[in-house]
Amino acid sequence: MHLTNVLRFDEFLHKGGRHLFEITADEMPELHDAHDVHQGIKIACKVSSAKQGTWARIVDQLAARNGSCLYKQVASNTYRVVCTIPQASGMHEHARGAPS
Repeated sequence: MHLTNVLRFDEFLHKGGRHLFEITADEMPELHDAHDVHQGIKIACKVSSAKQGTWARIVDQLAARNGSCLYKQVASNTYRVVCTIPQASGMHEHARGAPS
């Protein structure tokens, strides 16, 4: 689920910056075994044709743009995700929120 306005997602993909999501562990099973997720863990995005589902497609789009995601557990099975794509030089990052 987009926490940042979904209409800004295409702009984020083209210009870079940050975009917030909330996902469940079912969308990224690797989080089940991750340590320190309460404090947040940063994972570089990698393209994988083996992945399936909406979150996997989003991660593939981020990977194609050298993106990364900071995952922070906010409830038992829920994670707040701050996705970052490096901005083109000369552009200023617009703060779109960060996990609390």
